[in-house]
Amino acid sequence: MLFAPPLALALALAGAAAVQPRAHVDPDAMREARRAGGALASPRAIAHYLEARRRLNRGDSAGGVAELRLAVAYDEASAELRVALAEALEETGRAEAAEGEARQALQLDKDEDGVAVRAHLVVARLARARRDGPAAILAYRQAARAEAARLAPGERPDPEPWTGLARAYVEAGDEAAAARAADDLLERAPADPSGLLAIGDALLERGDAGRAERYLRRAAEVAPGEADGWRLLARAHDALRRPADVEEDLLAVLRCAPDDAPALLVLARSALEAGALERARELSHRFLRAAPAPSAGATAAAFARDATALAERWGEVAGGEDAVDVARAALSAIGPDPRLRVVEGLALRSLRRWPDAAQALAVIGPDDGGSYLVARAALADVLSRAGRTAEAERLLGDALRRNPGDPRLLAARALLLERAGKLGEATTLLADAARERERARDAEAAATLQAALGETLLRAGRAADAANALEPAAAAYPGARPILLALAASHRATGAPERAAAELRALLALDGGDVAALVLLSRVLADQGDRLDEAERLARRAADLRPRAAAPLQALAEVQLRRGDAAAAIAALERAEVLSGRDPAVVDRLGDAYRAADRPADAAAAWRRALAGAGEEPPAVALRLRTEIGRKLALPAERHPGAPGAPRPAARLDPAAHRR
Repeated sequence: MLFAPPLALALALAGAAAVQPRAHVDPDAMREARRAGGALASPRAIAHYLEARRRLNRGDSAGGVAELRLAVAYDEASAELRVALAEALEETGRAEAAEGEARQALQLDKDEDGVAVRAHLVVARLARARRDGPAAILAYRQAARAEAARLAPGERPDPEPWTGLARAYVEAGDEAAAARAADDLLERAPADPSGLLAIGDALLERGDAGRAERYLRRAAEVAPGEADGWRLLARAHDALRRPADVEEDLLAVLRCAPDDAPALLVLARSALEAGALERARELSHRFLRAAPAPSAGATAAAFARDATALAERWGEVAGGEDAVDVARAALSAIGPDPRLRVVEGLALRSLRRWPDAAQALAVIGPDDGGSYLVARAALADVLSRAGRTAEAERLLGDALRRNPGDPRLLAARALLLERAGKLGEATTLLADAARERERARDAEAAATLQAALGETLLRAGRAADAANALEPAAAAYPGARPILLALAASHRATGAPERAAAELRALLALDGGDVAALVLLSRVLADQGDRLDEAERLARRAADLRPRAAAPLQALAEVQLRRGDAAAAIAALERAEVLSGRDPAVVDRLGDAYRAADRPADAAAAWRRALAGAGEEPPAVALRLRTEIGRKLALPAERHPGAPGAPRPAARLDPAAHRR
C-alpha cells in the first residue's frame, strides 16, 4: 500500500532537513577571536562577538545581531566580523543588509580562514532565495573555487559550495552541469554523497522522481551508512508507487540510525494499516521512545502531533488493549494530551472496563476543544453503565449547557433517557433535534441525529418504526453512512434481507473496506442460510482488516455454526469474548456454540456470564437477553439452538452489529 499524505510529508521533512544548506555559525568562537595575527584586535570587539554568540545560541537573534553590529563598530576592517553579521542578518530574514555585509567582507578579506567562502555562500543563498539563478550559480562557483584554494592536501572540503551549485543548476534546468558539480565534490571527498543527494532532492521537488532515483541510488552506493540518502530514496520510491522499495529504504535508514523517528513512524503506520499488529506495536513503541526533549520546541511539537495521530489510528484500526497500550506509551512520551486520553478512554470503554474508562475520560475539560465533546458523550455512557447515573446526568448536563446543539451530546442524553426507561422522551429529543438541525441546514448533524434515532428504535425492538424513520432520512441525506447502516440493520430485523443487502452493497461500492458494512452484510447473508460462502468471505475480509475487532469474529462464527462447525465457531467466539470485554451478546452466542458442541456445562457457564453483563445494557436489550438466556437454560439439551435437529434461531437484532 502507498503511504498516506501525512507519512509522505514525514519523509519529505526528514529528507529535506538532511540536504538543506547549513549556514556557518562560527564553529570555534574562541579560536577565531584569539587567532594570532587576526583582525579581531579590539578587546571590545571580542567581548561583543562572544556575547553575540551566546545570544544566538540561546535563540535571541535580534540580540545577537545587535551585539555583532557593536563588534563591527569596534573593528570595521574585520572581514570575519562582517561575515558573521551577514550570516546573522540572513537568519533573521534581512536579505539586503546581509548581502551588503557579505560583499563588504569580500572586499576586506585578506586570506582570512574561510571568510571568502562564507561570504560567497551568503550571497549565493540570498540569490537563490530570490530566484536569481545566474547570480546564485556564479556565487556558488566562486565559493567552490575559494574553498578548493584554501584546502590543505587531504583536507575534506565543506560540501555546501558544491551542493548549492548542483541544486542551482537543477533549478536552472542544467542537469549535466549539476552532475559535474557533484562529481567534482566526489573527487575531493570520495565518501561524500551530498552533491548527489542535492540533485536528487531538487529533482524530487520538481516532481521528477524517476530521474531523482538514479542519483539517490548512486548516493546510497557511495555512502550506504548515510541515513539521508536512504530517506530521500524512500521519498522517490513513494512517489513512484513502489511501497516494497519504500519499506526497504526505511529499514536501511534504521540500520544507519536505529532511533530515526520519521522512519519509525512511517513503518509503524504501514504495518498497522497492513494488519501486522505485532510489528506495528514494536515499531510504535520504538518511535515513542525516540521522543525529543520538550525543550526542543517546534521539533517536540511536531513529534507530539505525530504521536497523537498514531495513537488515534491505533484506536481506529485495532482498539482494545492495543490502543490503550499505545495511548499510554504516547502519554508517557509527550505528556498529558486530551486526544490521547480520548483514545485511551474509548478503548477502555470497548473493553467494558467502566471505572478505568471513566478515569481517563473525566480529566478532559471544557478547554480541550473537540476532545471535550467526544469525551463527555462517552463518559456519560460509561458512568451510566457503571451505575453512576446521577453523575452521568450532571456531567452531561454541564456539557450541554456549554454546547446545547452538539449532536454527540444530544445522542448521549437520549441514551441516558433510554436507560432510565424513558424511551418516548429519548426518541422525541432526537427527532426534535434532527428537525432543528435540518432547519439550520446542518446536514451532518441532522444525519447523525437521525441515525441515533433509528438505533434507539432498533434497540427497543421497534425495527419497523426504525425503518420508517430512516428511509426518508436516507433519501434526504444520500450516502450518509450512519443512516444507511442503521437502515440496513432495520431491514434485517424486519425480515427484508434483500433490502438490507442492497443498502450494504451500495456502501461497499463506495468503500470496499467498510468493516461495519462487511460484517452486517455477512450476517444478513448468513441469516438466509444459502449464501454461506459469500458470507464467510465477507466476514474473513472484515477480520483481516480489523484483526482485533470482535464483530468480524462473531459474524464468522455465525457462518460456522450454520455449517455445523461448532469447534471453529467456539474458537472465534472465545476470541471475540476477550476482545469485546465480555459483551453479553457475544458471550450468549458462545453459549450456543458450546451447546452445539455438546458441552452443556460450558454453555451454562457462558450464559450465566452473559446474564451478569446484561444489566449494563439498555432496558429493552437487557430484557431480551435475560428472556432468551433464561429460556435456553430451562430447555432440554436436545432443543437448544445449534443442537442437531433443533430449529435455527431467528435473526436476532444485535445493536452493535452495524457499528465499526
